[in-house]
Amino acid sequence: MKLCKCNNCEGIFEDLNPQVNAKEFPDIKNVKPLKRMKDKDSIFFVCPTCKTDDFLSDDVDNKDFAKLLLGEELSKHIKEKCECDLTEGGKGLCFAGQFTENIISEEDVIDELT
Repeated sequence: MKLCKCNNCEGIFEDLNPQVNAKEFPDIKNVKPLKRMKDKDSIFFVCPTCKTDDFLSDDVDNKDFAKLLLGEELSKHIKEKCECDLTEGGKGLCFAGQFTENIISEEDVIDELT
């Protein structure tokens, strides 16, 4: 699977028109594709959120992919609605929290979730 990111909204999307040298990632479900647009002269792909291709980049790295894999869990952690419990005897940091605090690497996330 080839991915791209929008440097405006920070979304990561399935790249339907990748560069020849774009990095290959393991296939995962629930990745939004770029949106196909058509004008008078051509067909092109844009960010489905920003509706432009001005900010798209094939420069997706393992950290971006790890964030994509963590998805909702990372969002819950950031909003403090996760399972983190740092009290004495608590469960400790959730998986997303461990990634956020650099306790586990993006490679650990990718290995665990793919």
